Amino acid sequence: MTDDPKPKRKGNQPKRDYEVGKGKPPKASQFPPGSSGNLSGRPKRPPKIYKMMSEILTRDITLTVNGQKKTMSTQEALLLSLATKAMKGSVKDQLGVIDLIRNLEGSGPFDLNSLLDED
Repeated sequence: MTDDPKPKRKGNQPKRDYEVGKGKPPKASQFPPGSSGNLSGRPKRPPKIYKMMSEILTRDITLTVNGQKKTMSTQEALLLSLATKAMKGSVKDQLGVIDLIRNLEGSGPFDLNSLLDED
């Protein structure tokens, strides 16, 4: 026996439009146009927590303040609620408001009265 590899056949091989190889399967085994093996597609990523929080805090809600209906953002309502509880004597909320003011001092001017202004 010889160590020579078998010669490749030339003859009845089908003519291919393109080279078959890695990442290029034969046309017969490919999905037809308009369909795929993954009908549901790639799953959506869950939304980022800061984006969800931003959307929630910017929503407008209607509250009754001093007997009058007032529309404000959720963020404004949260701050108003915190300030109201702090003024009623809740030490925990008072410390929370003080911490909030201290944290915001570095980010620009902060006016506590703007939280309580009626538009």
